[in-house]
Amino acid sequence: MGTPWSILWPKVRKLEERKDVGRALSPDEQDRLLSSLPMSESPFLPTIVRIALLTGMRSGEILSLTWNQVDFLNRVVTVGTAKTSCGTGRMIPMNEQLTGVFSAHRVWFDSEFGEPLPQHHLFPSGAPNPRDPSKQQHTARTWGLDDYFETFYTRADFEHFTSQFKERL
Repeated sequence: MGTPWSILWPKVRKLEERKDVGRALSPDEQDRLLSSLPMSESPFLPTIVRIALLTGMRSGEILSLTWNQVDFLNRVVTVGTAKTSCGTGRMIPMNEQLTGVFSAHRVWFDSEFGEPLPQHHLFPSGAPNPRDPSKQQHTARTWGLDDYFETFYTRADFEHFTSQFKERL
């Protein structure tokens, strides 16, 4: 299988396990997040963040959504391929707020691309402007979220990671 990491880099120790990963946002954090959305240049950010907050879906699950996974009639979102086998295919009921988010996004989509085909992605590729609904967005960079991630995650995470890593060298 190869040489174990501990033999290749004996002076590098494992990082401490982060205890705050996967925790829910506090009401204050959620308010700050939502109030920062109008500052984004991304047409998708407000929709993606609201879907994440209302469903608990992972970013990859949201970005890979196609219109056939959003069932307005039965008010349910079906998750495609997920990080875990139990998450794949799960059905998430849409409350009034989530239905409103998807409905508003559908109006935007129709104005940009016309009537969507079932296989069209909700968040089409193309930077800085979406161009192809048959291809999904892939990274935060392509939907213009660098500043968002830097503000809410990367700076603190990066500082935590680098300080811990430097101590281990």
